[in-house]
Parts: sequence; C-alpha cells; structure tokens
Amino acid sequence: LQGQGTDNATIEMMRSRLKRGEGFKVVILNYTKSNTPYWNQLEVIPYFEQDGSIQGFMAIQLDITELRAAIQTVGRSQSQLKTIFDHAPMVVFMKDAEGKYIFTNKAFHEAIGREVLPGQTDFDIFPEEFARDCRRKDADILAKGELISFEHIVSGRIFYETKFPIRDQDGNPYALGGMSLDMTERMQMMNAIRESEEMISTLANNLPNGVICKFEIDDSGLPAIFHYVSSGATDLFGVSPEEMIQDPGSVALLIPREDLT
Repeated sequence: LQGQGTDNATIEMMRSRLKRGEGFKVVILNYTKSNTPYWNQLEVIPYFEQDGSIQGFMAIQLDITELRAAIQTVGRSQSQLKTIFDHAPMVVFMKDAEGKYIFTNKAFHEAIGREVLPGQTDFDIFPEEFARDCRRKDADILAKGELISFEHIVSGRIFYETKFPIRDQDGNPYALGGMSLDMTERMQMMNAIRESEEMISTLANNLPNGVICKFEIDDSGLPAIFHYVSSGATDLFGVSPEEMIQDPGSVALLIPREDLT
C-alpha cells in the first residue's frame, strides 16, 4: 500500500515501465494495512510469449526495513568516529591487507600537506624508499599479528608511531590500524633541557671553592635526598658527589643552614 511518504516520482516511473513492458528494480516506502511504514525492495521482471509479446510480469519483493536501519546506524557510527578522529591531536589511519588506505583523519592530511583518498597507497603519497619501508613493516605486522612502535621522520617532523593488526571475527588479521604522534616540539624541548643541564653541570664542576647541589629537605630542614651534586663536593666536604647522593646524612650537618633556604 502507498502512503504519505511514498515517492510519487517512483510510482510514475513504475507505471511507465509497466506500460512499455519493461522491468525495473526500486526501493520504495510502502505501508501495511495498519499504516505502519516499511521499506520495500521491489524487482519486476517481464516474461514473454514465444512470439515476443508480453505474457505477464514476475515480481520479487523484500522487506528491507531492518537492513536499511542497520546501514544507517553503521553510517552514523562511522560519521561519529570520523568526527572524533578528526579532532584527535594525532595522526590516525587504517589500511587494508594490500596497503590501500581505508581511512585517514584530518591530522594525517595536515602532516603530509595533502588529502589522502581511499584506495591510495604509501607509494602514492611518500618517496619510494619511505613507502617501501612502510609496506615492509605493514606486511610484517599482518604476518605476525603483533603491534609495533617506532620513531620516524616525515617532512622534517619527528613522529612516534604505533601500528597494530585489525582482526576479523575469527581472529585473523585483515587490516592494519595506526596512530602517530608528532613529537617534534617535545624532542626539541628535551634536547634544549639536556643541553642546558650539560652547560650548568660544566659550569658547576668548574666552580672554584664551591659546590652546587639540588636536593629535597625533610621536616627538620636537613637535606634528605640529593638529586645532583657538583664535583666541588669532594674538595669542600671530603666526600664524592656519588657518596652524597647515596648517603645524604653524611654531609647534611656540614651544609650551613642559611644555604638550605
């Protein structure tokens, strides 16, 4: 039965095809006698007499309401996941077993400076040597079914990447997922801190008649833990920096109280 939501253009197309003796296949919204809507997949096939004249039509109908709802649910879920991944501060991607990209997020496109289309491979995006290395890692992950993590450089940026197999219901890897975090600024900051610490250590170890310490004090106001002691401790306190770090109490009382504040 037809109802308020039935598409009139589809109805007219069906009538026109029938008049011309032609078959068709459509999906149309119909209604039950109780006025409940349902999606109907309808295929009409003409059959002929020996002289070529139309003898009649055969119709095959299938209620696809639940299937259509399931497809829409999956579509909404995929859209929601894409929205989440596009706002993630890291590169996210998925490839099939042949190395073709199924999904890439916004951060991926920004990292390489271009959009990646479904079906493209690393050879369409990266230099050949880098693409070959990616493909080798991917094949190894799918063969062994194991996660791997590593650092690599893309367009001058340092990324920490994790790749992992995606399995089917039987537990067999059929695709590969990956997440990659841009560590460039963090690595630069860590290198700057390391260089600063090395410079301070060099200055402290060459300080005449003095010592530089980094420590924590206990409730009594005395050093409880030494994190760093310069080499001047040997001349000033008669113990090595290593001994002070291992046994803070050995020199705690030797340090003037005014130097502990």
